[in-house]
Amino acid sequence: MRKLLLVVSLFLFVSGQLNAQLSTNWSFTSGGANLPTWFGTANTERGMTFSKTNNQMVVVVRNVAVTLKALDAMTGLEAANYDLTGVSGGTFALNDAEASHDDGKVYAGNLTTSNTGPFKIYKWDNTTSVPTVAFSYIAPVAGTRMGDNLCLVGNNADNSAKFLVIDATRSMVFILKTVDNGNTFQLQDSVQLPASSFGGHPSVFPIMNDQGNIEGVIINSSGKNVQAFDLSGQLMGAVPGSVIATGSTAIKGFNVNNMFYLATFQFGAGNENVRIVHIGDNPMQTRTYTVTASMGANANANGSGDLSFNVNNDGTVDLYILSTNNGIQSVKMSFPFFVNGRFNEHYNFIASKQNQNSGFGPNMELKKVGYWFDTNHVYVAVQGKLDRTNSNGIVVLLNFDNIPGLAAGQSLGGVPGGGHLFGDASNPNWKMGFEVDMAFVINPGGNDSVAYLDAAKYFNGVKTGGFIGSTYNSGSAAQGPSAPGIFATNAITFALDSAYDIGRGLELKIPFTELPGLNPNTQIQVAAFIVSNTAYFSDLTLPGNLTSGNAAFNPDFGTLPGGPYFTGFHQLPVEMVSFSANTNGNSVNLEWITASETNNRGFSVEKSFDGSNFTEVGFVAGKGSSSLMNKYSFTENNAGAPVVYYRLKQVDFDGTASYSETIKVEFTLVPAVFALNQNFPNPFNPSTSISFSVAEEGMASLMIYSISGELVSTLFNEAAKPGQFYKVQFNASNLPSGIYFYRLTQGANVVTKKLTLLK
Repeated sequence: MRKLLLVVSLFLFVSGQLNAQLSTNWSFTSGGANLPTWFGTANTERGMTFSKTNNQMVVVVRNVAVTLKALDAMTGLEAANYDLTGVSGGTFALNDAEASHDDGKVYAGNLTTSNTGPFKIYKWDNTTSVPTVAFSYIAPVAGTRMGDNLCLVGNNADNSAKFLVIDATRSMVFILKTVDNGNTFQLQDSVQLPASSFGGHPSVFPIMNDQGNIEGVIINSSGKNVQAFDLSGQLMGAVPGSVIATGSTAIKGFNVNNMFYLATFQFGAGNENVRIVHIGDNPMQTRTYTVTASMGANANANGSGDLSFNVNNDGTVDLYILSTNNGIQSVKMSFPFFVNGRFNEHYNFIASKQNQNSGFGPNMELKKVGYWFDTNHVYVAVQGKLDRTNSNGIVVLLNFDNIPGLAAGQSLGGVPGGGHLFGDASNPNWKMGFEVDMAFVINPGGNDSVAYLDAAKYFNGVKTGGFIGSTYNSGSAAQGPSAPGIFATNAITFALDSAYDIGRGLELKIPFTELPGLNPNTQIQVAAFIVSNTAYFSDLTLPGNLTSGNAAFNPDFGTLPGGPYFTGFHQLPVEMVSFSANTNGNSVNLEWITASETNNRGFSVEKSFDGSNFTEVGFVAGKGSSSLMNKYSFTENNAGAPVVYYRLKQVDFDGTASYSETIKVEFTLVPAVFALNQNFPNPFNPSTSISFSVAEEGMASLMIYSISGELVSTLFNEAAKPGQFYKVQFNASNLPSGIYFYRLTQGANVVTKKLTLLK
């Protein structure tokens, strides 16, 4: 459920939504000049994992002494060291770690480069438990290398957990299973790959079917392309080096919004980061989604590094990254709507292909159609492909139930100003079985690189048409029309990605301003077809099951057997609501109203002092599903700064989340409260601002301390008065990177906060 927020307050203004595709949760890197003291620069740290149950990032440390270090996953700060009693043997006693998904068990393995001793995987139930050996194996071949990069999938509770372990010397992948809930593992299967399949620092990730069974493996290592093999060792495909370069090693995969992503660690100059790509049925059509920032420039001769991830309930992904010699960091990846012909976003797909019809041949396809919305737009996605040697196209027709259009059974062709099938005068009598308000058709015009979009509008039964524009069919977004016509100038955004695969095709973005009459109960219907520019319809329809061949000229899809050839109504939750704020002293009262709700668990109220970094300050339960108008409020008694920002994160019961626009609250009067505000910016380099207020007149001091408690600087030490904000600057150009504390004192009132210097 998405809410539209309209600001109605004298004290604030709307500053657009501040979501980003990537944002840093925390970072301790050579590039940030704040490497932890325990992190080495001599190729010692190579493996780590994220433990969801423990909320830890677990790192194998070999700098000075072998340690299995637990970090707080929220902050990256040290939390504990695991007990290493009995851990010994191997070239390195520990090299990589993994964690189970459901019970908090942590595993770590050694690295062996010979068969004089066993490769071992140890198990810990918690940080204080003595480790036990979960798996031990002595290779039959001298010089066997095992333990570079472990992979664990599945759950211990139902014994679905599987380890994948690489024997790089023999080009093998071992699959280990558990029968005792993850206490021990035993060999279940092995995959023999072609000779020399692995390069340096090899890694593996499984290909899983819908039942959770492993059907193949994806491998990666330095000097090699990412490749996929079935369990018999037959090559299934490879990702082009132009997408994932051979200078990459560790690899993991995850699903978000019904799309599968591979994340791989990239090493070398300009890298030391993670690339995330979308991969579907055809590895050759893999597309890069995003790349994290470089963590530093320290040499990484082994090309080693590691990554782990957590898919959050709100649909975001937290990545945990280790770059050998360059540090650790956590990055949050979100999926805002980008019109590029790739459906990475949270679409609601409402119709899928119901047959094996081939339409105009194998070079055209139509698979599914869906929609979504944000605070200002409707998005439509049609998964399909076009034959770039002709002008056949994909047409998508839309109906909004409270916008009057052209009734079912009326001829939709012969549109004045219409292009493609809309303007064909010879065959204008094609009809639909549902009311149509507007329609779009995209076609390649027989061109190998460009796609063209035409549109028709049927508001109030009046036919009008126009050319919207053209774009490259590689996913480049375009806007149109170039001048006012059936839509305002550049109102429609569209893209086509012709690298056909799962989640690729036509993507449209239509502003609400082009949809007059929308209200909180608006519903949408959609239909899509493959059709020629002379209005000859194929047998590829969404939805519907046409069994009599192509629909040909002038079909009536309201009477053709195999229908309906349109979707049912689906809620377009344009729940026009208000979101307002008013101030009382230093208190802020937020109020918002929903006109209707669907599956609404509630609202997380989030606040920021800089308009960018938000934290939750409260949660207000929703009404579930309701067709009634509901009013909500939340009061924060101490805003803590003269300027603050608020937004609502609305969460459905299925974990789906959406954000309101951000509103800014400015106080006209300064409250008489004792308050120390978070410094901004934070982290900072080399200076930052700190503001505070006091409740009574008297001497006040603001001092900076090192993490060891040493006084670093006195920023304020004089009389302070209530009713005004004090703002001071802290310049740390002469101090090393690290965590510091600042303390405000007045009489018996004391408050301390933390700040971070990153150089």
